Amino acid sequence: MGLMRTHLSITVSSEGAKPSQLADRLADLGFMPAHGAHDFVYEWPDGADIDAILNFADRVHATLAGTGALFEMETV
Repeated sequence: MGLMRTHLSITVSSEGAKPSQLADRLADLGFMPAHGAHDFVYEWPDGADIDAILNFADRVHATLAGTGALFEMETV
């Protein structure tokens, strides 16, 4: 299996957390800011199966809870 990445796109609410605060929270999960179609990227050190990806999505969900942000993930 080749290098796996999870791409994350964020929609920010003007009534919620600041983008810089969201970036700090996501950095704690291992996300790095990205240029292009997605806002952040996470590189899996050893690949991942579906269960690991869903568990990670749950962690992202919990991390962004209460911020007013919406997210979309894509793992390739």
